[in-house]
Amino acid sequence: MRAEAKAKGLLTRIWRPVFGLLFAVVYFLLGLSLIYLIITAPDPIALLGILSGFLVTFLMCGTSVLGVYVWKRSDEKIQKVT
Repeated sequence: MRAEAKAKGLLTRIWRPVFGLLFAVVYFLLGLSLIYLIITAPDPIALLGILSGFLVTFLMCGTSVLGVYVWKRSDEKIQKVT
């Protein structure tokens, strides 16, 4: 992480915090939109059935990136790489 912080490229330096912030914002907006849709939909159960595929795909993609990051970072800590 220290090597990334000193990298010349802007994206290389900031991708971790940007990913975390964007993921949190998207989760928040998804939660708000789901609440709105459930309140306003004539059949909220059917709506949740339709949206479940999208939600699972989104969550799977984002959390897989996060999981690989944590896994690799754990390996770096075991090897005492900064």
